[in-house]
Amino acid sequence: MLRHYPNSILLIESNRKFETKIVNGGPFQGELTRHCRDIRTLFCSLLRSNPELKLIWSLSPTNSAEYFSEVKLNCSDPDVDKAISLRSDDMPENESGKAKTMNLQTIFN
Repeated sequence: MLRHYPNSILLIESNRKFETKIVNGGPFQGELTRHCRDIRTLFCSLLRSNPELKLIWSLSPTNSAEYFSEVKLNCSDPDVDKAISLRSDDMPENESGKAKTMNLQTIFN
């Protein structure tokens, strides 16, 4: 996604059991198991290696839907056929051989 869209978003929907802990660090607070530390390390590595990646941490699918409805306010619905037709081998390339980024707005128009 980062190669083809200027605005890439990673959505993480957290479990309801973390809802009360969200103020103090959510699921990554206090003493962590080795598994939690490994996941946190991989997650941090992903974000540090891709600083252009946006992150949305949501507590439920309902919260995610509400957030995206606010983001999409006053915008048209995406063209599903156009989005499906975009494939990496169909993307135009620039002089350096890398695929050009596709403006997300072209899918919504």
